[in-house]
Amino acid sequence: MTMGQPPLTVLVGAGGSIDLGVPSTSQLTTGVLDHLCDNWGCLARVGGDGLNRDAAWDRGKELAARLSQRMRDYYGNRFNFECLLNALELLETMEDSHARGKGAESLLLEPCAWAREFLDSSFPGSAADQLHRAIHAAVTKASGSIQSHPRWSAFKGFWRTLADRSESRGGHA
Repeated sequence: MTMGQPPLTVLVGAGGSIDLGVPSTSQLTTGVLDHLCDNWGCLARVGGDGLNRDAAWDRGKELAARLSQRMRDYYGNRFNFECLLNALELLETMEDSHARGKGAESLLLEPCAWAREFLDSSFPGSAADQLHRAIHAAVTKASGSIQSHPRWSAFKGFWRTLADRSESRGGHA
């Protein structure tokens, strides 16, 4: 980079990857919700908390659907899988605190009334795990076909050209 030129900053968002077939945030959110609320539920089908296997399965699906709806109500049109993941991580932190016999006050967190129903010994962690699995599966499926996408060569060439230009001007790729 020569003196007096402004530095080059490249911001990369999902736009490029969407053109290559990677799911958008909206598509990932839909897939995650289908996985959590319809297809799998969140609690392992081994029966826990004194519930039989089918009851545990159904309870996980019910909790996932209720939490998803609560997050939709709260976030409105800004709701996506990240909102749900943040809520699950917070619930898991609260659940862990309570399970260890430490009150939520030790973390300066006190669950509000609506959150208490989700403090099931298995739900927050299992749901977060299932959410990660659903995202991974969707992105892996898309990633497998990216290099055969008709636009892949153009994208690869574009990014290579930007990197070469940046390096030749003393910048970083």
